[in-house]
Amino acid sequence: MRSNARYNAWVNRRANARDLDAATTEPRAHSLRRIDSSLLVAFAALLGAGLVMVYSASAPMSNDLTGHSAHYLYRQLWAAVLGLLGGWAVMQIPPKRLARHANKVLIAALVLMLCVYVPFISKPAGGFRRWIGFGPFTFQPIELAKFAVVLYVARFLSRGDRHIRSLTRGVLPTMMVTLLFVTLLILQPDFGSGALICMIVFVMLLIGGARIIHLALLGSLAAFPAYVLIVSNPYRMGRVMTFLNLIGGPTKTTEDASYQISQSYNALTSGELFGVGPGRSNLKQYYLPETHTDFIFSIVGEELGFIGAAGIILLFFWIVARGFRIAMGIDDRFCKMLACGITVSIGLQAFVNIAMTLGLLPTKGFTLPLLSYGGSSLMVSVIQICILLNISRYMRRRAR
Repeated sequence: MRSNARYNAWVNRRANARDLDAATTEPRAHSLRRIDSSLLVAFAALLGAGLVMVYSASAPMSNDLTGHSAHYLYRQLWAAVLGLLGGWAVMQIPPKRLARHANKVLIAALVLMLCVYVPFISKPAGGFRRWIGFGPFTFQPIELAKFAVVLYVARFLSRGDRHIRSLTRGVLPTMMVTLLFVTLLILQPDFGSGALICMIVFVMLLIGGARIIHLALLGSLAAFPAYVLIVSNPYRMGRVMTFLNLIGGPTKTTEDASYQISQSYNALTSGELFGVGPGRSNLKQYYLPETHTDFIFSIVGEELGFIGAAGIILLFFWIVARGFRIAMGIDDRFCKMLACGITVSIGLQAFVNIAMTLGLLPTKGFTLPLLSYGGSSLMVSVIQICILLNISRYMRRRAR
């Protein structure tokens, strides 16, 4: 009798678990109607604005280098199509099932990160090993690595507070995986992207319930190596000193050292309230470097003015706000942490890029998600937003 009672209890637990899993993994009727429409509109607006601004910012350089003003636009459009196709494919999978593939994606990202050192695959540029390529196609593995780490940490945090609140079984193992990718990035060298990944993981662990004392301990331990990496590299130290001097440091900044940020200021201020008009930027005529990538926000400010620049910031703010709203409205812990991770990743990178163009942070080669030219960044950003939209289909009705 006791064995039958235990068996019946086990059957009931399994049935309840299947019902709970179905509630969070099986698509509902007319589930496409449940997609967060305001997030979809903000995403489409940024994607469309990005294509227009990439063409506007790159047209003079593209015409001189290739004889065709729309060369970079076509490449960006192709990346957008691939990202949308990948996003559509991911949206056919219930988001909870992505947890099963976290380790596979992490290993794939690690292999691609190592491929930047393989001859005939690596595509060095400017003394940096950050790209791999096959024929005319190139890819930057760091973009996949950022998403892979977010997916892995979300899966780890879904195990519950019992593990994450432990230093040896929670925070430390997660940071060791992060440190592996950061080390590979520093060797490329790409110190900024390594710091960005650390910040993303730090915020995810904080949201996931890690003890603040553990995070503070790890942060203090990481501060000294970060300091050494900055002061031992003249290029990094020069950028930091340029930034400090611009905000009132003890020494005067040379014109060459502050050229980028000075031209960025010129672009933003010349736009005034309504801008000089689409396609009419003067600073993109070889005055401001990297107008279609790192400093595309400066061209937005020049051509569309304060109104256009503020509109871009508001769209990013809305994506972040809706991302956290989706995370709060989902019951499954993995989906909750994945939504938080994607939101933090996109929002933090957008903040760093815009702050850099405004002179609020040292200059660093970060793209502005969905706006800057860069096929790898665009594809991964589009897929991440599609995952966020897919998670929104499973929100509690009263949480919308």
